[in-house]
Amino acid sequence: MIIALVGFMGTGKSSVGTRLATRLALDFIDLDQLIEEQEERNIPAIFAEEGEGYFRQLESELLQGLLAGQREMVLATGGGVVLSEVNRRILQNKTFPVRLTATPAEIRARIDGKGRPLLESADPVGRILSLLKEREPYYREFTHRVDTVGKNIEEVVEEIVNLIKRNGVDQFAGDQDKDQGAGT
Repeated sequence: MIIALVGFMGTGKSSVGTRLATRLALDFIDLDQLIEEQEERNIPAIFAEEGEGYFRQLESELLQGLLAGQREMVLATGGGVVLSEVNRRILQNKTFPVRLTATPAEIRARIDGKGRPLLESADPVGRILSLLKEREPYYREFTHRVDTVGKNIEEVVEEIVNLIKRNGVDQFAGDQDKDQGAGT
């Protein structure tokens, strides 16, 4: 099983994904980090030097390559991966996708100063709202949703594990942390 975390930048995909993978004893792959490693430069540099179109093509190619195998993992996707219909279809068909959400104000607070090329604007919150409006129809295609506002990473991980269990993905029902703290 591949668990894919989708959602806008700053919703917690990477931090939650790392902890979820540990909890479920799976590999963790961050698609943005994989792109940076392959390109040997960071995402702002890719955007500046090659443009968003080039980045989106890389993103799609790597996603399709990752999901072509039978490897089990937790995958944190990039916030714009949903812009491609092919990407959305492959995520729906080959993964257990979970959409993470947060309010625009929370997103802004979480990503402030973190070099997000799509938010380089005089009005970052306005840009977040604009991008969210553009992407919302695509994000809504992913029905398993966890709101991350006001929750710590462990609470979000627990909600995702419960979603997995409720949806009959029993191979993860015996996750590693379930007995921690018993008898103390």
